[in-house]
Amino acid sequence: MKHPNRLNLEDMEWALLFIVFDLIALAILLCSSERVPVDEAADHLRNGALLIDVRMPTEFAASHLPNAVNIPVTGIPELVPIRVRDKSRVLLLHGHIGMRSEIAKQLLEGLGYANVFNLGSYHRASQITTGR
Repeated sequence: MKHPNRLNLEDMEWALLFIVFDLIALAILLCSSERVPVDEAADHLRNGALLIDVRMPTEFAASHLPNAVNIPVTGIPELVPIRVRDKSRVLLLHGHIGMRSEIAKQLLEGLGYANVFNLGSYHRASQITTGR
């Protein structure tokens, strides 16, 4: 008789299968997110785009890009409309790996911002902002 509070080997295999599936789905989502091309992003920066770091304040405090402002993804709907009234202004977003910046991009587009671009990861954004 199977004990109701114990996982058997078959249950653990199913749990592992679901975890692997979730990781594959996440990888596909990250690879398919629409990141702005490097040259286009660099042009936007030269022309006064606002660089927004959507990571948490503790991550931002530990290290951040010059001229970046910190607006965590959780504060996007409330804080960006206060800071950026012109919905046609170019906004360049980045996070740690690019997932939160993609979510922020979708939120901002839903709020009517017309020129929102996902730079992707902190590392990629750093390369774009320094020209490396």
